[in-house]
Amino acid sequence: MSRLHDALKRAQRERPANREEFNATSGSLGSPTESRAAAGAPAIEWQAEDVSNCAGRFVRVHWNPDPRKLLTYSPTQIPAVEAFRALRSQLYHLRSKRPLKTVLVASALANDGKSFVSANLAAILARQDNTRVLLVDGDLRFPRLYLTMGTRNEPGLAEYLQNQADESTAIQTAQIHNLFFLPAGKQAVNSGELITSTRFPEFIRRASDDFDWIVIDSSAALPISDARVMSETCDGVLIVVAHGATPCREAQKIARLFGQKVLGAVINRVPMSLSYSSYYYGRAK
Repeated sequence: MSRLHDALKRAQRERPANREEFNATSGSLGSPTESRAAAGAPAIEWQAEDVSNCAGRFVRVHWNPDPRKLLTYSPTQIPAVEAFRALRSQLYHLRSKRPLKTVLVASALANDGKSFVSANLAAILARQDNTRVLLVDGDLRFPRLYLTMGTRNEPGLAEYLQNQADESTAIQTAQIHNLFFLPAGKQAVNSGELITSTRFPEFIRRASDDFDWIVIDSSAALPISDARVMSETCDGVLIVVAHGATPCREAQKIARLFGQKVLGAVINRVPMSLSYSSYYYGRAK
């Protein structure tokens, strides 16, 4: 955990000069790179493909994703894409040493960028040939991933947990090769109870038969217990830290909270000047 501790401390030391830059660096998992999402980013070019043999079992919808947030399917080559490729490589490396299929993406507090990391990690994993990936919005209190994906939010995980929907009506497939999406569903007043029900681990077991990777976006881990409960069913946890924003003490708390489940840290919103990619892309002074 020492490398994770060092990464968290580095993230706390400096605040980025421009808060509109959002970057992804792989902390203890891989070499740091960064990204900038420019306003007016080019539209994502989709290809209609036969997503997988199990695609016919799920509801087919049209997605209109936000290209400023779903960067890993943008035709423009930006440093963030390389960051997520490095993260993907490190996850496969870990997978060669231990069982790893279900990854929970968590952060100490809200607005650290965990939904951004979840969506782009799932998308970059799905670009591997014959790799089926399920992206799950597990934030039943403040769902946001359906906005990133540009789709409807219902029915989703909440309806499944209440036995009001099954996989075939809740899991969506669209024009992105091998990527599937389960939205959070309608916000429920008893979301904490829904997460602790036996339906959630049952869903993960059933989904594991259909998908090669399951990436779950969660609620902020420190204010509420949903992420901790979900982690008990997952193989590992990726911690997202916002550079210059997440207090080091809070980041250390979340690392202790998940313990041996922690796979590493993803440092988000790192300024270009502080990342190694500034040298590669010729922007260092």
